[in-house]
Amino acid sequence: LLLLTSSQEVRAGDRLFPVSEDKVITSFVPRAPDWDVNAQIISVVQGVTQIGENDIVVLDIGSEDGIQEGLVLGIFQSGDKVEDRWGDQNRTGRVLVELPELRAGTVMVFRPFDRVSYALVMQATRPMHLLDTVKNP
Repeated sequence: LLLLTSSQEVRAGDRLFPVSEDKVITSFVPRAPDWDVNAQIISVVQGVTQIGENDIVVLDIGSEDGIQEGLVLGIFQSGDKVEDRWGDQNRTGRVLVELPELRAGTVMVFRPFDRVSYALVMQATRPMHLLDTVKNP
């Protein structure tokens, strides 16, 4: 085999796969799921450390879990942990309280596979990262 073009680095030991002949869907009907979705961002296509609008992310949930093209989901981040200075005074040491999670953005699934899905970040209010939670908007 001869590699003619590449958009990213290629190293010895990387595997080659044939180009997919699957039909590409070019129009979507955005909709929220009518069941509880709980997933995480497990990768970002361009390999960056912070994720923003128009980035493509990989979710750890797929068509086996009911995910379909056009599903719109929210991205959430864990709240900060802060010291509770006014809580139980009988405890020794610091007492940390976790604040509620924050909504960081919105994604739309455009290509589900069996166990993972590609999604487009359509809106971002703060930088997102790997392992951020993705669930119902």
